[in-house]
Amino acid sequence: MKRNVRICALFGACVSPYISTVNTRYRILRYVIIAALPLILFPFHRSPVLFAQQHDAADSLGRTEEQRADVALNMFVVGSMYEFQEEYAKALTAYERALDYDNDAAIHAAAARAAMQLKRSTDAIAHLRSAVRRDPGALRLKRMLAELYLSSKQNDSAAGMLEDILRRDTSDNTSRMLLGRLYESDDTLRAMMEYRRILLHGMDRDAAYRLANLYSLRGSLDSATAVLEQLREINGPTEHLLQTTANLYMRQFDFPQAAALYDSLSTSHPDKPGYRLLLAEARMNGGDWAAASDLLFPLAGNRDVGHEDRMQIGKIFFQKALQDRRDIERAVSVFDTLHTDFPDDWRPLWFRGAVLFNEGETDGAIASFKEVLRIAPDNREAASILVRALVSRERYAAAIDVLSTLRENGNADAQIMIMLGELHALTGDRDAAREAWNAALRRDPGNEELQSRIKQLDNQH
Repeated sequence: MKRNVRICALFGACVSPYISTVNTRYRILRYVIIAALPLILFPFHRSPVLFAQQHDAADSLGRTEEQRADVALNMFVVGSMYEFQEEYAKALTAYERALDYDNDAAIHAAAARAAMQLKRSTDAIAHLRSAVRRDPGALRLKRMLAELYLSSKQNDSAAGMLEDILRRDTSDNTSRMLLGRLYESDDTLRAMMEYRRILLHGMDRDAAYRLANLYSLRGSLDSATAVLEQLREINGPTEHLLQTTANLYMRQFDFPQAAALYDSLSTSHPDKPGYRLLLAEARMNGGDWAAASDLLFPLAGNRDVGHEDRMQIGKIFFQKALQDRRDIERAVSVFDTLHTDFPDDWRPLWFRGAVLFNEGETDGAIASFKEVLRIAPDNREAASILVRALVSRERYAAAIDVLSTLRENGNADAQIMIMLGELHALTGDRDAAREAWNAALRRDPGNEELQSRIKQLDNQH
């Protein structure tokens, strides 16, 4: 080990007179060269040691500047060795000892690097500030400082540093991108200007996406789409780009354009049924239900499609079946498929029952809504339709049982109690009707029509 120390000291002593004659700005080369020494001299040594002889020399205030620089160099080597071994706290200590004898930008930069590894952002910022003051032309260090400012939420300081970098190098798109992202939160016009400047130097994917997003947020959907179309023309149609552009076309109600892109995506990615869902949505919104139906029908039974997405398909067929009676048979088939795959979800049964009731198939509707109430006993809407279906078959006792069960379970609201009272009145049980309506009135005390009904019932005695 002593031999290695002597070699290191000898190397430092040999190169110091030559490097120290160079302008201070370029002394960073000295530390870059020496930083490699731990890898050469101590590849297998478990931990570095301090150079005691040089410490003693450093403690003497009478040493020359060259001697102090040599001590700093030795401390820098020690710090580099610790850093290489990922002992960042010791590395930072060594670097800061080196700074006691040579306030060099390269040492400050190394100390900042160690401080960042230790998550000590305040120390890292302080060292990078010092490094930048010592070497104002070091744009890399300024960019590091700007990024630290950003991560520490010191946005004004970060903006100032990035603007200084761009004054010195207008082609630095990395710094311009950081500045644009910084301005996105409070000055979107300035952010858009920075992204446009980046794109003047050539198409940049990240800048294009961010500019398009800002256009979109400001409602300039045409401009957003134009940026992405230009990006697609230059860089090619990536999946993410096609999806983003198609979404913008959907927001502009340009359904044919959106459908064309979703069609391309679904063809290129047959393993992703989500694109067929989006294509169906575009076709449907564009007025082509027949094409949408052909896409959605097989997806309803596709187990690669999520539960909720498949329920949404069922809802679409339900709405179409009620609105214009299209695809009723296909709709019922979809509901049956969904019920088979999701027997604990009451919605397919509800869809089926409502469509059948609307088509006059009362018995089928009754069976479906009974199943709904078995799964979801508190579903008052299902109970209401079931009661209407039973009454249409003059099955009044069964209808009363449905509503009474809701009441016993604590799931009856005022409307349910009104229906129960009407059924009792219809079957001639005035006392039960009065009691049900009074219970409804307690739930809805401002219901004047209900008050009138109760008075009329009392006057019939």
